[in-house]
Amino acid sequence: MRTLIVLLCLFVLGLGDPVSSQISRRGASPKEIRVLRATERPDLAIDFALVAKLKLASRKTTYRLGDMITIDMALMNPSGGPVFLYDLKYPVIRLKAIDVEGKPASVRPYAEEDVVVLAESFVRVDPYRFLDNQMQVLAGHDVAASRRWEKESELIGLNEPEYSKARFDRDLFINYGNAWLDAKPGGTYTVTAEYENDSVIVNPDNPKMKTATGRIVSSPLTISISE
Repeated sequence: MRTLIVLLCLFVLGLGDPVSSQISRRGASPKEIRVLRATERPDLAIDFALVAKLKLASRKTTYRLGDMITIDMALMNPSGGPVFLYDLKYPVIRLKAIDVEGKPASVRPYAEEDVVVLAESFVRVDPYRFLDNQMQVLAGHDVAASRRWEKESELIGLNEPEYSKARFDRDLFINYGNAWLDAKPGGTYTVTAEYENDSVIVNPDNPKMKTATGRIVSSPLTISISE
């Protein structure tokens, strides 16, 4: 299975200041802004529970087997001051699901993705502002979806435009979402998101601003899968 290297680029819908934008406005050199382990600068770390709330929602609560489940998420800063938050982006977010009996139901990504943590992966979020993003999860397993990633792996080594042409010719642009839920028709599932960060930003323009660290779990989202 193809391993995708993801350089997490920052996107905020007008709700916070990317570290990169602070560089351009305030003159700090990118070399001066560092990402360190929280254990190296514990004075710049603050627990998620004190400065963030993670919430899930969906445009509807009942889906059919084979539908694409849209899971919207928002990470808000309810504290009294600005804080650096790690960008709310897949694959940083991990989804978990349980059925009505409390048994785990797998939410399986199609491919494993490696995350490179950069300064640009963090966002300054002011009080009561939030970051948002969306994940798409297929209701039930689709053989074609898994085969797509196998076909993608066959293209490793091709350069552009050969890679792009091959994806077009093989219909590899079809959207199967980020993952699939091991759902059964007639089932009800409670979905939660987990999000972790163990790094802090050292920024000379904001030398005392803390970064949210640790682990945060979202509010639950309940969905039903019908036939």
